[in-house]
Amino acid sequence: MNIHDAELTIIGGINTPARSMERVLDELIDADLATDGQAFSFREAMNNPDLIKRAAAGNTVVAHSAGLLAVTSEMRPAHVEAIAGPEPRSFGRLIVGAVKLSLNHARNSGLSEQGQRHLHLNAEKGLELATHTYGNLRHMKAIGSFSTFEILREMAEAGQSVGSVLMDADEFFPIATIQPRYEEAAFSRTPVPYAIAEGGHDQFLTHPIETSTNSSL
Repeated sequence: MNIHDAELTIIGGINTPARSMERVLDELIDADLATDGQAFSFREAMNNPDLIKRAAAGNTVVAHSAGLLAVTSEMRPAHVEAIAGPEPRSFGRLIVGAVKLSLNHARNSGLSEQGQRHLHLNAEKGLELATHTYGNLRHMKAIGSFSTFEILREMAEAGQSVGSVLMDADEFFPIATIQPRYEEAAFSRTPVPYAIAEGGHDQFLTHPIETSTNSSL
C-alpha cells in the first residue's frame, strides 16, 4: 500500500467515529509508516468538504470503506488510497453485510489485546450510529450506487495517483466480484493499481499496520 513516509489524511467509513480513525493514524505514525496527518470520521468528512479539501491538498488520502465518497481529484491530494472501498450493492445486501461484520467483531472479541480491539471498535461504531444516526444513514443510497473502481479510474484518467486495497474476506464486497474489473483494467490505457490484503472489511481499523505492510500486488 502506497502510504509510506507520507503525511496522511485518513477518512473513515460509515458509522466509524473520529476516535477510531485517530487510533489508526497514531499506530501508523508510531510504526514509522506515516510522518504525520489528520483523521476524520465519515460524518465529519461528508459534512465539511472544505475542511477535507484543505487537509487533503498535497497529502496522501487514505479512505476506508465509504470514506472515498468525501474525496475528489479537485482536492489535489498527492495520492488517493482506497481500502475496502464500496461497489454497488442493494440496501438489503448492505444490511446483511453490516450484520455479518458486527457478528464477526463480536466473535473475535475477548480479553486478549486483539480481542479488545474488536470489542472497542464494535462499541465505538454502535455509539456513533446511536448518537448520529441520520448523519450516517442518510448517505446509504449514495453508498449503494457508488463504485470505488470507477471513481479511481476517473481520477487516474485525470492524472491523479491512486491505489486500491481489496480485502480477501470482505463482508460487504466479495473480492471475487470486484477483482476481475481491476485485472481487466490492467491491460487498458488507464490501469487502477490494486493490492490484496488478508482480512475482513474492518481489518484496517483493527490491524492497520498489518493491512498496510502485508498487502500483495
